[in-house]
Amino acid sequence: SDPGYEDETFSRSLVKGSGMKEVKINKSSDYYVAVANSNRTDVTVKVDINVSAVLYDTKDSFFKCAFSNGECTFNAMSFAGNSIVLTSPPQRQGTSIGEEEEEWYVRFTYQPRWTAYAVVTGLVACFMLVAIQLWKKFVWQKLVLPYIEEEFDDSWSSQRARLLANKDDDGSSCSGSLAGDDADLDDFVGKDGEEGSDSTTKRLCAICFDAARDCFYQPCGHCVSCYGCGTKVVEANGTCPICRRWIKKVKRIFTV
Repeated sequence: SDPGYEDETFSRSLVKGSGMKEVKINKSSDYYVAVANSNRTDVTVKVDINVSAVLYDTKDSFFKCAFSNGECTFNAMSFAGNSIVLTSPPQRQGTSIGEEEEEWYVRFTYQPRWTAYAVVTGLVACFMLVAIQLWKKFVWQKLVLPYIEEEFDDSWSSQRARLLANKDDDGSSCSGSLAGDDADLDDFVGKDGEEGSDSTTKRLCAICFDAARDCFYQPCGHCVSCYGCGTKVVEANGTCPICRRWIKKVKRIFTV
């Protein structure tokens, strides 16, 4: 850089005749020394540069340890750079350099770091398992079942008659329920296409629309899906799309 520009120089001084300038640099970087002649005549300049530098300053280190006990243990700072400076002891008085020569073998281990990796991996695995279970539990209740109930409520209205009678009902109500169930089964088996495509759609599974409605839920007794879709609803801890009661079991309806 041009010494004439003050904004581009770290330090500048005007020397007349002879003089000395001392500069203290605290940041490690590349620095250059430049000399500019402000006179109109040519001059000869002699520059002597003396540099006193400290390679590693251990005064402000956050941990110091001596190898008098044979081992040193300290906690490294997380998410930050850690530097280790190894210094040898000073030469003892009355001994020569040859007598003080020793070979040092230093080994660094990071066992606490590996332990942290194992703990973090376990936590991530547990989080993924919990997320998968929550997804299985709520995907049917929050997405699939509300959509089915909203779009096909008309087709479900004709299937509100239960296939199972309540335990507290008497014989007459049980007979009436069985009579209604027989009518539902007749409608499920079909009447040779008398009602057209609308009745055919009502006999199909309200979830997949591929298979016939061949199962009913317990304890409510509603019949709205095929056995495969009903099993998936039970595995997801779902509820009946009609009465919103919890489904404990799915029973298959066999047609003879």
